[in-house]
Amino acid sequence: MTNSKKKKIKISATSEGVNKAEKALVRLGFGTKANFAKSTLISRNVVTNFFLEREIQVDSFQRICEKLTLDWKKIAKLSVEAPLTSVASPAKELTEVKEDMQSISISITQVTVKDKQSDTTKAVITLQGDLDSVENLNILATIIKQYGGDTIVIEKLKQGSIKIFISGSPEDIERLKSRIESGEIEEINGFPVENIEVTRTNNKWCLVEEIVNHPSKGRSLKSVDLSDADLSGADLSSADLSDADLSGADLSSADLSDADLSDADLSGADLSGANLVNSNLRNAHLKNTILWGANLEKSNLENADLENAYIVDANLKEANLIGANLIGAKLGLAYLNWNEVKRINPLINIPLFAYQKLMDTYHKILGIGCSDLQPTRFSGAKYSDKTKFPKCRRGRDEFNPISAEMEKVDD
Repeated sequence: MTNSKKKKIKISATSEGVNKAEKALVRLGFGTKANFAKSTLISRNVVTNFFLEREIQVDSFQRICEKLTLDWKKIAKLSVEAPLTSVASPAKELTEVKEDMQSISISITQVTVKDKQSDTTKAVITLQGDLDSVENLNILATIIKQYGGDTIVIEKLKQGSIKIFISGSPEDIERLKSRIESGEIEEINGFPVENIEVTRTNNKWCLVEEIVNHPSKGRSLKSVDLSDADLSGADLSSADLSDADLSGADLSSADLSDADLSDADLSGADLSGANLVNSNLRNAHLKNTILWGANLEKSNLENADLENAYIVDANLKEANLIGANLIGAKLGLAYLNWNEVKRINPLINIPLFAYQKLMDTYHKILGIGCSDLQPTRFSGAKYSDKTKFPKCRRGRDEFNPISAEMEKVDD
């Protein structure tokens, strides 16, 4: 099972900031939030969350403000996203979050004009140790700034060895890199330094534009950050997206057939209608992911985390779900998926969410064919009482998770 543990810095807009953003939306001629999301290549859900004063990632927040000609530092509220899984007590987590917020406040107020213009370099520092032993982000942030320079910001931490994803001016990143590679810096806050690697110099959003405007079939995109991006309809077939961050991304109707998505973070992503035939999703993190109407035929979902995923109307024929976590997932198949409905009547004017509710009702009244799930391999896949399996049409055997050698766990 994938163990995606990341701390991502997140911020939300103040009420006054949202009011300014609403006015800017009209003043700059974007018209609707949907048009704005499309023009900025940011997932529509992320844009919606911004205008609802919900927390979003820092780089997405900055991009929205930049496109609306707003100073993001003046309208931001600060927060830290807790790890996806944690062994710490709630009281301890709350204390750490408060301490971390102090650290982030310092980092944000010291970002230079270069950062606003996207003239930044990104790097990953790998430390020996366990992420759970990092008690205070404030200490790491302060020490790394002292070693490299004031422009350096910690963007997220990832489990494995401790991987610290940072960004800063090219000068500060190069200074930090040189001091680590020369052996001058051997440890940070007691954690031995394994290495530092400067990642792609391409700006994240420039890379998103490349993918959207040019077919990326077979492209190497290993470990890239494409989180929150609007990649709907993109051609990513046979691409190497292993260990990539696609959390919150809009990949609806994207072509990901034969793609390597092993260990990728797709949590909260929209993959509705996506082509994932023969894709490798081994150990992928798909918690709260929408896979509605997706084609997962012959895909490898071994040990994937599909907790609370919405997999209604998906094609799972001959898919491998051995060892997958299906706790709270909603599984089901309907006679017609959204793409088929649009093919039959291209002029149909019903929102996707309305059709989704219609299909939910359809399932309850008529049931669906469980035979479509039989070729799917479920051995070892986890499920709970909250896992919703498809109902069968009258005269057919019910889907039996025990017969499928699935493992039941408590909620």
